Amino acid sequence: MRNGEVHIQEPGLNTLVQAGLNSGKLKVAEQPEAADAFIIAVPTPISPDKRADLGYVESAARAILPYLQAGNTVILESTVPPGTTAGMFASLLAESGLDPWTELKVAHSPERVLPGRILEELVSNDRVTGGLTPAGAQSA
Repeated sequence: MRNGEVHIQEPGLNTLVQAGLNSGKLKVAEQPEAADAFIIAVPTPISPDKRADLGYVESAARAILPYLQAGNTVILESTVPPGTTAGMFASLLAESGLDPWTELKVAHSPERVLPGRILEELVSNDRVTGGLTPAGAQSA
């Protein structure tokens, strides 16, 4: 992505990525950095016993822990079972030393897009967003 090439086939995406890189509004990094908001959108494959494998969610949450600051927004976009955001995800974020209920703005807003229409659907689709708190939902 550093050179503006994206590995997925999505009409218009290469152009947008290149424009973001050229303007400095998009930065590609292998490790998280301090930011106002973090979006976690990782796969949640179904395990052989028909449960969501939350390993990628856990790994991504742990990766941002050192960078979280009070007031940050953290949005989980992965499809997860009910209760995951307020349970496992909030517990992981608490390992940062911050209270996810009072010091962070945490929300779940599942991604709902079809390949080949991602850009169009990100703009035009309505989203369901729930937060640990009203501030978390509003921030998302």
